[in-house]
Amino acid sequence: MREIKFRGYDLEDKRWRYGAYIKHIDVTPCMFTCEEEAKNFYKEHTKHLIVFDGFSDWWMPRGIDVCTSIDPESIGQFTGLIDRNKKEIFEGDLIKFTSLIPINSELRELEGEIGEVVFEECAFLLKFKNRMIALWMDGIEYEVVGNIYENPELLGENYD
Repeated sequence: MREIKFRGYDLEDKRWRYGAYIKHIDVTPCMFTCEEEAKNFYKEHTKHLIVFDGFSDWWMPRGIDVCTSIDPESIGQFTGLIDRNKKEIFEGDLIKFTSLIPINSELRELEGEIGEVVFEECAFLLKFKNRMIALWMDGIEYEVVGNIYENPELLGENYD
């Protein structure tokens, strides 16, 4: 079974936080007069949190820390997969692949291109331009080269 964890970019510390993701609404809503009022309420009162193990020294109790300044656009789930450099692959990562075996012509033309890891209908997929392929296939090496949050320019202009 793969480890369930998330990452999100901490806007205060300007670094990635890894742990459990909690979407918290800090006020109990009542009734709304229109959809726009509801949308604005949830935007204002929804907090995106990453919870992780706190620091401790040897034989000292270890608490839990909560990061409250996560950019919701940066949140991505761990796929359970590791790239060729032993780096964990998260949703939103940009990866490129190289084949160790002969592959069909559709994949061959995408080899060396950069694609985005996306989560769609209970599966992690690799999105290249307007094509989706299964994320993990035997005989193919993957390398994380960035992520959509910090490196959107890697996708190029014609990426949908």
